Amino acid sequence: MRKLLSLLCFTSVLTFSQTINKEKIAQSLDNYYQFERENIHLHLNKFSFLSGETIWFKGYIFDKKTNTPNTGTTNVYISLYNSEKKEISNDLFFASNGTLEGQLQTSKNLESGIYYLHIYTNFMNNFIEDESTYQEIEILNTNQINTQKTYNKTDYSITVGYEGGNLISDCDNNVVIQIKDCQEKGIKLDNIRVLDEKQNSITTFSTNDLGYGKFILPKVKNENYSIVSSNNSINFVEKLQKPSLDGFNLILDNITGDAYTLEIRTNPNILKKYDNEELFLLIQKDRATRFITFKIQKNVIMKFTLDKKNFFEGVNTLRLIDKNLNQISERIIYKKENSADAITSINYVKLKDSIKITGNIINPNSILSISALPKSKTQNSYQNSIIKTLSFDNYLSKKIDAELLTAKTSVSDFDLYLISNTSKYNWQSILNQSPTNKYEFETGIDLSIKLNNTNTSKATNQLKIFTTNGISETTNLSSEGDFVYKNILALDSLAIHYKFPEKPDLANKISISHTLKKNSSKFIKLNPIIFSKCAITYSETKNEINFNNSEIKTTELNDVEVVQNIKQKLQYTNYPTTRGAKPYKVTEVVSDTYKDVLSFIASHEYDVQVENGRTVILTRNKRSFLGNRYPLVFLDNTRVDNINDLVNLRLINVEEIYINNKGAGMGNEGMNGVISIFTKKSGTVTLQPEAKKSNFFYITNGFKNVIPFSDTIELVKQSPSVFKEFGTIDFSRTLETKPDGSFEYMIPLNNQKEIILNIQGMDSKGQLYYQNIELEIK
Repeated sequence: MRKLLSLLCFTSVLTFSQTINKEKIAQSLDNYYQFERENIHLHLNKFSFLSGETIWFKGYIFDKKTNTPNTGTTNVYISLYNSEKKEISNDLFFASNGTLEGQLQTSKNLESGIYYLHIYTNFMNNFIEDESTYQEIEILNTNQINTQKTYNKTDYSITVGYEGGNLISDCDNNVVIQIKDCQEKGIKLDNIRVLDEKQNSITTFSTNDLGYGKFILPKVKNENYSIVSSNNSINFVEKLQKPSLDGFNLILDNITGDAYTLEIRTNPNILKKYDNEELFLLIQKDRATRFITFKIQKNVIMKFTLDKKNFFEGVNTLRLIDKNLNQISERIIYKKENSADAITSINYVKLKDSIKITGNIINPNSILSISALPKSKTQNSYQNSIIKTLSFDNYLSKKIDAELLTAKTSVSDFDLYLISNTSKYNWQSILNQSPTNKYEFETGIDLSIKLNNTNTSKATNQLKIFTTNGISETTNLSSEGDFVYKNILALDSLAIHYKFPEKPDLANKISISHTLKKNSSKFIKLNPIIFSKCAITYSETKNEINFNNSEIKTTELNDVEVVQNIKQKLQYTNYPTTRGAKPYKVTEVVSDTYKDVLSFIASHEYDVQVENGRTVILTRNKRSFLGNRYPLVFLDNTRVDNINDLVNLRLINVEEIYINNKGAGMGNEGMNGVISIFTKKSGTVTLQPEAKKSNFFYITNGFKNVIPFSDTIELVKQSPSVFKEFGTIDFSRTLETKPDGSFEYMIPLNNQKEIILNIQGMDSKGQLYYQNIELEIK
């Protein structure tokens, strides 16, 4: 006898549970999701890079506990890995109000291949699941530009999924297969046969362009089944799992309507075994849940109508739980989020050397970043999508194929991905393994200062530190014998001045040592599944893209001039001390970034240290026959012999800086380089009076400085075909808007006929935005 039970009509049979088990489940979920769970997405300026380029990004931090931006996160680590799991770099970035900004400089010596940006916080180490983010990028070495990427397309993998998670004997089972090559690209095959143990053909099926295929295995017997591909580009025999004599499957139908039809499918023997037993149907997203309880009836096929209003926006896990709170079936369901375009009413005006784009933001409370790219067939913007990262990859055990996020994907094809997937949150872990707060939620960097002198006095029991970026803090000597300053914004190359308030002159007489904490935390459980095992080769080819490697000029980021949109004329290029040097015009952006002259120099090929109370500048590569590492330094064309004279010099008073790291033309004394500083001739020099009776040291391995976007590899000087494939026209980390939501956005005019504006972001309520706008420039 078959009986259809409706959620709406049969409330006496199907009710929301008020049992002790329900309370235990609710309590377990509350405990499991008691802490903030940060998930981070980086909006990159593009997906494919050349070696030596800078990777520019805007980061968005989402909290699963509140489903809103995580405004408390400050310390975010980003590592760059190659496909062999070798860490290339690791940097610390400062986040504020749920976002972060920054850049990563790649080496021009990197080999071509797939690389991974790993984004994490120390607090993520508290969880069983991997809450960190892995974003895949491709880097092509500039010496291998005229090459073609090839790999073994017969190197494939097959994954088998069963709707509901089980292959159950004596009933019909829905089976989903995905076949993909080692580059994670789907393989389309026809006439794949399903065979029983005696090699009899049960049915046939095909896979689509993404490699997904589905078939029904009817009235499964307790024997081995297999799928076989022959007479195709790929031939294989893949065994299915052994059918189980016990269990249930959650089978979903009517996925396109306003309500799902859900069948609890099993065989008659299992129905009889569970007769009159109460089961739980749990709809879950993070800590949000809805419970349904019902009793098994041995002669009834259990079918329910579930209104989609009962589900949460985004990824839902539908779990079938028995009376002992064991999960016996699982099904992933995606309820489309109430996404909206971030921008409307786009218009543009072509000016002399730029394009002015105007428009309106739907929600003025949203934070948006925008990348302007030349339209290219090979760039896949969905690979770098905030929806992919935060709505899918950070919830499910298997990452979503970027192609599934395009508008052309059908609902049924999308559901194949969901059927073959599972939640990354294991049910038994939720019940029995609540996370503990073992790893600190880091906020800022802790600085510890110790006095090296043993002869101290009452005057040395208190120490004040201060910086040009606003840090000013006084603390007393701790019981451990150090001065501790917690949660400070310690930027790389920042000068930390210190003095003893009761006797300032002691600062230059007493040597100190300092250490930083909360600036080098590691991620303890790197996910090995993420990394590609695909062997890619790059072979010479006559590519239609006319790369001219001799014209590619890579510039390391620490040599990049930080400039504003308006170029300013250099005034001191013809002096003997500046010829052949790299010029830097000190704009407002430069001044705000580095604050003082010595911090700027410490970020551009030199180290600044204090030796025996004397400030020195040291080259990082010893070249001089004199046996030292000191460069020549000039201030307004006068040689500086005592670098302490530069301690109080702020960039706001400087016009230009020239750095010649080879010192050509300056004799043996110049072999460690020449640095020339020219101050502004109008106004008075602004010094820090307090710094005159203090000493100082420089921060190393602190928060990385944020540099304004620039074309560090000068791709715009390449051919149009090169720029089309690898160029970025502009990248704005924050789209500035007026109170009414309107904005103006200026981008350079690079003779591009078609431009894509890739817009991503998030608002204060956690709404994610992702939009591509194509502009045809006439």
